[in-house]
Amino acid sequence: IIAPAIAFTAAPEVFNDCEAAAIPTAWMTVYYSLTSLVSLKAGQSILIHNATGGVGLAAIHYAQQVGATIYATAGTPKKREYLAERGIHRIYDSRSTDFSQAILDERNQKGVDVIIGALTGDKNIRANLAVCHPHSHYIELGKRHIWTAEQVHQIHPTLHYHVFGLDQLVREHPQQGHQLLQDTL
Repeated sequence: IIAPAIAFTAAPEVFNDCEAAAIPTAWMTVYYSLTSLVSLKAGQSILIHNATGGVGLAAIHYAQQVGATIYATAGTPKKREYLAERGIHRIYDSRSTDFSQAILDERNQKGVDVIIGALTGDKNIRANLAVCHPHSHYIELGKRHIWTAEQVHQIHPTLHYHVFGLDQLVREHPQQGHQLLQDTL
């Protein structure tokens, strides 16, 4: 593989080659999303979709480190059990939109501060919008079947809606991508 040097950095010695290769995409996505797009802080609430995937697990770890309240979705009972074994207490089925009302009920209709992940399609996006309070941040990581900012703001005009793709950031801003890789590591 031939790539520009700016696309690389030295991996910490604590990682083997497989670990070092697996870290950047998920962790860079989470680090940028939860520090640059949103400044997730202790006491805030975050809904993490597809929480057993690479990005989801990285987001859980980050949210735990800052002291945020975590709500998570996963698609199968086995995946939800995996999250429970890791100390996550608020776990919902990602294959149903029931998570939205359940979270609102638990939070006295307040909604969450941040949503990160990809549950695409009109039905899922509407469920996500329903669980947001007026100034929430919704970080959409999906590529297809997502809404534009204009569509979102027709329903939720004060919501901060971010469509983020690490691949686009790295391609369009390679120096920023390189710095993000170093910061993430």
